[in-house]
Amino acid sequence: MEMRSDGLSVDINKGNQEDNFLRKPAARVSNLDGERKTSFLSKPESVKDSKFILRMLDKIIGASLFMLVFGIPLFFTGLASQGIVFEKQIYFYFWLLLALISWSAKGVINEEMNIRRTPLDIPIMAFWLVYLISAFFSIDRWHSFWGAFGDPSRGFMSMTAMIIAYYLIVSNFNEKRLKLLFTAFISSGAILSLWTLLLFFNVPFTGFSFGSLIPDKIAQFIPLSLVGSVGGLGVFFSAMVILVSTAILKVVENDNPKTGKRKTLLGFLMFILLVDLFLILNISGYIIWSGLFIGIVLFLVYILSKIVRPHRNWVWLPMVIFVLIMIIKMTGAVSLISNKISLPVEVSADSFVENYKVSTEIAKNSLKNNFLIGSGPATYGYDFSLYKPQSFNDSMFYNLRFSQGSGIFFEAISTIGGLGTVALIILVLSYLSVSFYLISREKEKNKLYSLGIFSATTVALVAVATTKLEGSVLFFAVLLGILALAVILFESETTPKYLALSLKASPKFALALAFIFMLISAGVAFLFVFLGKVYVADVYAGRAMQESNQNQEDAIMKMAKTIGLNSRESIYYTKASVYYMMLANKEALKSEADRNVDNIRQYINFSVAAAAQGVTLNSHSVETVEALAQIYENSGMYVPDSLKLAEDTYNKALALEPHNPNYLLKLGQIKIADGASKKDEGERKALFGAAKDYFQKSIDEKNNFAPGYYQLSLIQDALGETDAAIDNGTKAAQLDQKNPDYLLSLANMYRLRAKNDDIKVAEEIFKIALKLDDKNINAHFYLGLAYGKDKNKDGAKVEYQKVIDLLAGDNTADTKSQLQKMISNIDKGIENTPENLGLTKPNAATPAAPDNSTDQAAPTVQPAQ
Repeated sequence: MEMRSDGLSVDINKGNQEDNFLRKPAARVSNLDGERKTSFLSKPESVKDSKFILRMLDKIIGASLFMLVFGIPLFFTGLASQGIVFEKQIYFYFWLLLALISWSAKGVINEEMNIRRTPLDIPIMAFWLVYLISAFFSIDRWHSFWGAFGDPSRGFMSMTAMIIAYYLIVSNFNEKRLKLLFTAFISSGAILSLWTLLLFFNVPFTGFSFGSLIPDKIAQFIPLSLVGSVGGLGVFFSAMVILVSTAILKVVENDNPKTGKRKTLLGFLMFILLVDLFLILNISGYIIWSGLFIGIVLFLVYILSKIVRPHRNWVWLPMVIFVLIMIIKMTGAVSLISNKISLPVEVSADSFVENYKVSTEIAKNSLKNNFLIGSGPATYGYDFSLYKPQSFNDSMFYNLRFSQGSGIFFEAISTIGGLGTVALIILVLSYLSVSFYLISREKEKNKLYSLGIFSATTVALVAVATTKLEGSVLFFAVLLGILALAVILFESETTPKYLALSLKASPKFALALAFIFMLISAGVAFLFVFLGKVYVADVYAGRAMQESNQNQEDAIMKMAKTIGLNSRESIYYTKASVYYMMLANKEALKSEADRNVDNIRQYINFSVAAAAQGVTLNSHSVETVEALAQIYENSGMYVPDSLKLAEDTYNKALALEPHNPNYLLKLGQIKIADGASKKDEGERKALFGAAKDYFQKSIDEKNNFAPGYYQLSLIQDALGETDAAIDNGTKAAQLDQKNPDYLLSLANMYRLRAKNDDIKVAEEIFKIALKLDDKNINAHFYLGLAYGKDKNKDGAKVEYQKVIDLLAGDNTADTKSQLQKMISNIDKGIENTPENLGLTKPNAATPAAPDNSTDQAAPTVQPAQ
């Protein structure tokens, strides 16, 4: 410390520090002068480059959002085994991730990332949190995270992606984006309408039909509906009627002179509107009319009440559309579709009441067992099998399983429980209340875009809420709903509020933004690789499925690649097990000299191992358990205790699907196979009695179950209950009048009972069977036996001769010889009995071979027991 002359003290060290501090820049200038000059001169270039990069990132965001909206109705490759909805899901993820990484990169370069806050933030976050909890405690965590096989749209990953899409769009929204996304909806809808028109009606084009323009190799991959179902097409066309009407009203909104481009655009939009109405007329049985009426009435009411005011000369347009829709509804189905096109049978709006009853029962039973969080997202297939009512067996769809409920709310009750359903209802009601409120206030702003897009959204929302629809329709409804709210907020000129993460603010925000960017970048990189592997795996599975009938070895190799890329999917293991069993069948059909028993045993062992691994991955999937049971059932002597294993596995399947009559039928057939191998008569009858009980239960579950009545009649006949056997055999034949096995079995029962006019009745039934198939050797043979018993010698000889003529092959000589002997016996007046023919009389207690008509892609190796 030193005293100055003015009496102030000076810190010498501090002064030196200040001098040093002041000299540092000078030293830097002298030492790094060239570097400093370069930095100074390059600063404007750096700013210019940053602006250019920001513009490019903004264009990438816009292009990604455009493609996201544009491609959902149209995108498909036809290569994936899971189908078109799975492909659209991958497409959705790709463009969303590209937009997300561009948005986050833009935030880092701009040193600020703004996430817009909206009135739905709390309901969205509450719903997402419940979804996460439900997925964590799911009975099938993998599918609750990823989504169900074939339609992953209900998975946690998909739901998270939709929420990200919501914030991505509303946070990057402006007038330019409004027109961009609205154009995407209109253009994709127009292409979908024109494509469907050409496909449905085989419209001639330049002298050729539309189908002839497409090479056969490509045509085999083109689906009938680019959306996934005809019902889904109906939702798109219904929403497009309102969207296109909105576009027309916007084109004519001002009084500027109509230019050539404007006239062309207006004419094109009017044409697309007419095409949509025409397509609705032709698929009216698939239209969700409640949604269409609610949407168009909402659109019309707001216009007539002058809350929204289109051009005064075009107010007639929504009124005319409403009248045309009423006419189409009252006219009913008028199908002008080409005869070459066959529309599939779908669970349409016409069967809503019945589906509502089934869904209500499933929802009630689900709540009893897991009220709060349900079975887990994307597990409705499990709930459907476990809780479907017995009455469902009376419907034509009894043998089908549905992975979506009759409306998103019924599905939510079963999968995400009462808590998730309440969160979903609050979210939907919040969305509707905010939308109605903002559209209805401040009439002077004339929110035509808001009204049109929101009205179209209600069409899709009603469809999703009331009907079983695929993921592509769900994506369409969500994206349309997001755009509607973004437009409503924009046209209402609400003051936007943002959650701002800025590098310019405090270090904690800078750190948070940097962490978010790194997290997003790493996540996007991982997801791109993950999604690529998932898609390529499914493409391999699709190619394996195409080749499985011709080349099972190659199909198995492709399934091995599939499993190598995606080892979490249980269905892939099940498919591989089926291909191995097909190889075993192929080997078993070879001649005895060429057959390799070791290969058969190895193929079956591999099949069992693959099917068992599928069950290990997803023990709550009735499909995988059923496949393993079928493998065991047909493994025979190649797998020790195969019948016992099959029985145990079918019982597990029955626990997952208690009202399935096919499983009861299978269990009864297993009891017959087990009883046929027993030497003790008491043990045999006990097993046959158990089989009889299973068959009786199968028809109790489904009172019009023809296979159940047929098998019950066989076992009753074997147990000596002939009259009851004939009664049940008659029911089987009445329920399935074109099944020759049922007719032959019934006719033989009459023939063997031989009371009163039984022989005559048997003859008539045999003749009915021959009308179905005149080359049925068994029918001719048994009719010959009936004629013989009825003393119709000439008729018997004719039938036996027909059998001889129909027999073909080198190994039929002995059979033909026996038939010639039977004809000779008739001429000699000798009765054709097993003893007279030198044959051993069959054991009457052994029933006929079980019918395999209920097998679903099951292997067919018939083992020696």
